[in-house]
Amino acid sequence: MSTPPTHDPADRDEERAAHRADSVPEEAEAGADDPKRQAEAVLADSDERLEDPSGTRNESTQTPGEE
Repeated sequence: MSTPPTHDPADRDEERAAHRADSVPEEAEAGADDPKRQAEAVLADSDERLEDPSGTRNESTQTPGEE
């Protein structure tokens, strides 16, 4: 019986950032100095919002609060 390979979360983050850095044509046209680093920042912000939706709702001017 073989065990499944372990995956380092840092490797997954690296893959996500590399994919995001190449997948947004508008950002490519604008000419980011460091697309990969920009992608990492965008993904980190997104992850934070997903982990704390209530905090996002309270802090955002674009997200309506709970009624």
